[in-house]
Amino acid sequence: MKRLFFLSFFAIALIISSCGDDEPGFTEDNLAGTWALVSSDGTSTTVTTTGGSSSTINTDIAILSSDFQLTFAQNPNTINSQIGEFTIETTQTIDGGSASSSTEVMTQFADNDTSWEIIGDVLNLDYANGDQESYIIIELNNSSLKLKQETSVDVNFGGTLIETESETLSVFERQ
Repeated sequence: MKRLFFLSFFAIALIISSCGDDEPGFTEDNLAGTWALVSSDGTSTTVTTTGGSSSTINTDIAILSSDFQLTFAQNPNTINSQIGEFTIETTQTIDGGSASSSTEVMTQFADNDTSWEIIGDVLNLDYANGDQESYIIIELNNSSLKLKQETSVDVNFGGTLIETESETLSVFERQ
């Protein structure tokens, strides 16, 4: 009987210990280093409503080429980016009609005044001007970083309601 009790207790303890937290293992040590932007694709939908009528704009954005890089430093946790170029292809559909364009952009995303932290599977950025952004970490390993950002903004401006929802997936490769 004691043996049966011990085996039952052991089995329950094993089950409880294996039902641990499924929190992803993303750590700040995993993120530290330089990452090159490989691709970034996004969609957004904007609905503008004025006086009972509305208009919808759907936008698809894709980065076609890039030499853009981010460096995540630790202690303190800051981000720096080199001035980089990338080509953006944008396709907009406005109430059924569509138009496409391709634009070359040169930008610097962040300087050393931007801080970062990882909480669970979320990368939080705090800019020096007080702005904040959050990204869901889809993948983070020795060679690849995938970040998803979802935003939703509603603005009422003089009786015109503008509602925008967007989602972007950016893929980086460790340098």
